[in-house]
Amino acid sequence: MTDFSKDLGKFASKLCFCTTFKESFAIFDEQIKDLGFKSTLYSYLPKVALDHNHHCTPIFAVSDTFDQHFLQHYLEDGLDQYDYGIRQIIEGNMATIDWASAVKNHSMSEKEKQVFTLASADYRMRNTLTIPCLSGSRGVAGASFITDDNNQHFTLLKKETYDTLYTTTKLFHNHIMSNTFEFSTFVQPLLGPFNQTEKAVLRNLPKGLPVASIANDIGKSVRYTDNVIRNLRIKFGGVDDEDRPNISTARLIYHIGLMSLDDELL
Repeated sequence: MTDFSKDLGKFASKLCFCTTFKESFAIFDEQIKDLGFKSTLYSYLPKVALDHNHHCTPIFAVSDTFDQHFLQHYLEDGLDQYDYGIRQIIEGNMATIDWASAVKNHSMSEKEKQVFTLASADYRMRNTLTIPCLSGSRGVAGASFITDDNNQHFTLLKKETYDTLYTTTKLFHNHIMSNTFEFSTFVQPLLGPFNQTEKAVLRNLPKGLPVASIANDIGKSVRYTDNVIRNLRIKFGGVDDEDRPNISTARLIYHIGLMSLDDELL
């Protein structure tokens, strides 16, 4: 067995024993730092947050070595709207992104270049590599790896570690997406807390029960239950110009399924 296989085997084994996202990310971050990168960022944004112009700021998990001042600047100014990496993943472009190369290739818009310059010049994130992890019905996800090495050292680092970096990232991401408790880290803050009645309705809707049956099950009137469902449609999808829910009840059920909002989470 090669060292490459042994290292990945140990990493995968450690992930299997994790019970929280915090534990999993710490193991992932440690593995990435061992490869020679300074810091790591990972984010998952569910599909519901991308639909119907229902803008939600992504939730990021970052290393303790990641520049918190940059992250605060990024979030306060809504720079995710001009994030080249996020746009590429949303558009389904799953090739690994070398940010410096993307600038040279004129792939970025002017505002996207400004975000890149802010990170690289003002916050000394000299070189960044982004590996897209997901683009589709469940949403988008990706991981970025930052170093303050000069270009020559960064090129060598990529050459020596890319296969391990890529495989490690995919193992981590797949672990998160297959574990409801772990990716709920990114889902629940976007939707906010649910009260007990909302939780009961969310548990019952995917069963295909009529509203009257759900109302009976939760001890509420049909009219009251209808209003709860309407409010949930707004919470998940926002409203149109006439304050009507953007998504139907069927679409709400679809998103409940995609995000694995089950009894254990609710």
